[in-house]
Amino acid sequence: MNMFYSIAVERNKPAPKTFGMCNGLMEKWHLLFTTLKKGQWISGDIEHRKRVQCYASTFAKGRFKTYIHPHNPNKFVLVMVK
Repeated sequence: MNMFYSIAVERNKPAPKTFGMCNGLMEKWHLLFTTLKKGQWISGDIEHRKRVQCYASTFAKGRFKTYIHPHNPNKFVLVMVK
């Protein structure tokens, strides 16, 4: 079994302008999590909780906690703690 694979490099098209998912989505999340200060929070639908936690763990390593919204169980709250 060969562990090395040949990689074809296409040189006939320009390099992409943004690196990341969905045309700059990573930059938007990075900007959001770098501007949040201690005690500030965001909320969203519970179905997007894991996705937001993934971005938060990428850009705000260990500075946040997520909770279920106290009055609406279909929402979550992400709070910056540090």
